[in-house]
Amino acid sequence: MMRRDRIEELLQVLDLATTLRGVLRERVRALAGLTAEQAVVLSQVERAGGRVTVSQLAGELGRAPHTVSELVNRMQFRGLVTRQRRANPDRRKVAIELTPLGLDRLTAYRARTE
Repeated sequence: MMRRDRIEELLQVLDLATTLRGVLRERVRALAGLTAEQAVVLSQVERAGGRVTVSQLAGELGRAPHTVSELVNRMQFRGLVTRQRRANPDRRKVAIELTPLGLDRLTAYRARTE
């Protein structure tokens, strides 16, 4: 079994790593203007050809549709995506589209994280 002081040391290292991860995540967000979650959503929209429904996004992300809808609302407010009603066959369906700003921010995010 590990000695108590060794366990304390490992817990301190883990705490430091967690803190550094948060700092780095915030730095990337500040530089690119996106959270990791927003970058994933933009990537999914881009991969779908620039148009996808909230239900499709929710399925791809493994999240509840209402959770994804709230995220998309915040992203729409920031100008990263738009919502467009589909003309046919079901006008109730709304497509999420990537905006030029969203694509720019996604490109910047990828450049900063690669």
